[in-house]
Amino acid sequence: MGLEKIARNTGDWVAKPLKGVSLESLVTKAIDAPEVKGVLAVRPWSVAYLKQYLGEAATHNRLLRRLAGYLDTANRVTVPIDTALDYSNVVYGVGLAGRAIGTMLKLPGYLAYSAYYAGKTGDFLGALGNLAYEGISWLVPGSLPHLISRYTHQSEKRIVDEGVSKFLKADKAAQAREKSKIPKPRVITLPVAA
Repeated sequence: MGLEKIARNTGDWVAKPLKGVSLESLVTKAIDAPEVKGVLAVRPWSVAYLKQYLGEAATHNRLLRRLAGYLDTANRVTVPIDTALDYSNVVYGVGLAGRAIGTMLKLPGYLAYSAYYAGKTGDFLGALGNLAYEGISWLVPGSLPHLISRYTHQSEKRIVDEGVSKFLKADKAAQAREKSKIPKPRVITLPVAA
């Protein structure tokens, strides 16, 4: 019973990046933005619009999120293998070749994701950061940085940023419309009697 529960929990943890992103978690992240807090303080009913824009952004970026989930899941699965290869490198001197082969097998996925991310978002520094992240994970024993799910966090940040941007733009436009509806006071000039 105990071993079965451990196996199930481990499987859920490894496959967590493959699960879709929940709208509620995106809303929670979006509300942390100071601009959104300001808008919701004045107009709390507009959280429904925020959810709508975040949902549209999630749909627009679903392939990016899916690719990120695949990479993070593959990384989480291979951390124990990388750890064993690091150990065998210390003891037998053969683990480095095994890690190099594993990295070469995953390299097309990393490059494809980074190219797609850069093309979709225009964030070339983020794409270069992905490659730097992989270099760092190569240097750290057991590839432990792969446990943080960098690609999933990056894609979800992109979704939140896009949804918040559209929400704030729509709110600004709504404020401008409301302002234009307020009638300007009329100035009446009376004829002056001579």
